[in-house]
Amino acid sequence: MSAKPPADAEPTGSSDASWSIAEVERETGLGKDTLRVWERRYGFPVPTRDAWGERVYPELQLQRLRMIKRALDAGHRPGKVVPLSLADLQLKLDELAGIPKLSSTNVPTDLSDVQQEEEWIRWLSQDQTPLIKQTLQQQIYRRGLGHVAQVFADQTMLNELPGHMASGHVRYSTTGGQGLRNVQPLHADLARGGFSIAHNGNISNAMRLKQELVDKGAIFQSTSDTEVIIHLIATSRYPTLLDRLVDALRMVEGAYSLICQTPKRMIACRDPLGIRPLVMGKIGDATVFASETVALDVVGAQFEREIEPGEIVEVRQDGRISSHRPFGNPAPRPCIFEHVYFSRPDSVSGGQSVYEVRRKIGIELAREAPVEADLVVPVPDSGVPAAIGYAQESGIPFGLGIIRSHYVGRTFIQPSDGARHADVKRKHNANRALVEGKRIVLIDDSIVRGTTSMKIVQMMRDAGAKEVHFRVASPPTNNSCFYGVDTPERHKLLAARMDLAEMTKFIVADSLAFVSIDGLYRAVGEKGRNADCPQHCDACFTGDYPTRLTDLADRTAETDQLNLPVGKVA
Repeated sequence: MSAKPPADAEPTGSSDASWSIAEVERETGLGKDTLRVWERRYGFPVPTRDAWGERVYPELQLQRLRMIKRALDAGHRPGKVVPLSLADLQLKLDELAGIPKLSSTNVPTDLSDVQQEEEWIRWLSQDQTPLIKQTLQQQIYRRGLGHVAQVFADQTMLNELPGHMASGHVRYSTTGGQGLRNVQPLHADLARGGFSIAHNGNISNAMRLKQELVDKGAIFQSTSDTEVIIHLIATSRYPTLLDRLVDALRMVEGAYSLICQTPKRMIACRDPLGIRPLVMGKIGDATVFASETVALDVVGAQFEREIEPGEIVEVRQDGRISSHRPFGNPAPRPCIFEHVYFSRPDSVSGGQSVYEVRRKIGIELAREAPVEADLVVPVPDSGVPAAIGYAQESGIPFGLGIIRSHYVGRTFIQPSDGARHADVKRKHNANRALVEGKRIVLIDDSIVRGTTSMKIVQMMRDAGAKEVHFRVASPPTNNSCFYGVDTPERHKLLAARMDLAEMTKFIVADSLAFVSIDGLYRAVGEKGRNADCPQHCDACFTGDYPTRLTDLADRTAETDQLNLPVGKVA
């Protein structure tokens, strides 16, 4: 993770490209039927699906298929080469080309920086291309678009990433958009050596900082806001890396939880308001950081504590851990939407079970918005805990009136309406035998654009529901988020355009109600919202942003100016 990726690890052509099955056939000479058979038989390729359900192949898979075709043309059987990783395929092709295979004993791994430089110079002078290639292959990082299971399709891909330190990143695209060049961790060679960074959150003054850096000669390789931090570190005048990092973060606005790596240490830090979460755990003597506690559970790590707002934790190669607090002690404002939707229900956030908070939201919702009904139905899966709480408090039976397919991901984070609608149709199906003839209370976590809610209400009516009452486990989302939740522009938010009656009519429900902002705060253990000093970031509900929104102000500055006719004076 601490070294530059080799040139052959970068896909040819546009790194942002994805290819249809017809395009892959033209590019590789491999027939569509062949690709489908390999997918079933060997588990590769692993295509994603577009909004119409058609197979789409990332660039890295296209590269691997090209190499497979070369091996087949050389006489190898599909069963011997299709399951191979990129690195193993390259070794196979090297053998065909007459390049000798080198053992790992040829590659020194315990040399000092000076010795490594001397070795590189010697190899280059002797034209030791195979040795150089093998060394680089031991220091690559793997990037890809899609789910983790799609990028790391088999164990061999993980085995290609040796080392004593690692970081991974699964943030869905927000600032900068999709594309391989925005996939993190981002890596850079700084004056003092390699440096990588992974970021959860959004920087609200990234465009302003980027323009200033570009004006000074900086060259950006991505459109991600995260790369701004790398350039700020690189241009800082402070002597140590930690001081440079602090110097860079003092210029940054917005929300961030960061994992940074150098060859000899890992650094974890959280923004001064603690908007985005970050936790620390242990596996034996190893230290682990993650965005939520469930990630620690999955890998068998023991939860230690949350990283405090504004805290920087440094873990050295010998295991020493040090904590720094360079930003003072401002009142924290962690994101309350983590409790509503973002975190997994089996996580613990702010010392509280996310599941239990969501159940309490349902209790508050039942108290605030009761209704005569026969059945409480959750919109799975994020609406389930709140629906359980609503049913317990109201006494109305709970039932799975909607059955979810677990082969479709979250529709909230899909980038387009078409993709969301296609996923909703594939993801949810009405349990007609349960809902027919009944008065239904639908419980969902939030309403953003309203189009998904409308389709779910219609699904219940098509299944024979007599009445459909919609209850929402969060206040109306009437403001955009600029801190890492990819809500759309404000004019696309249903609650920003309509009042309650209009929203009810839009989603074609018999009634509609949201939990109040104070009810939400009570569910997270507060007496209510402190308007003078809010305990959480709730800007998506209240419009009360805890930081400056410099980039937003810059974008709207021109439209806020008084425009006078050309050649006229006032």
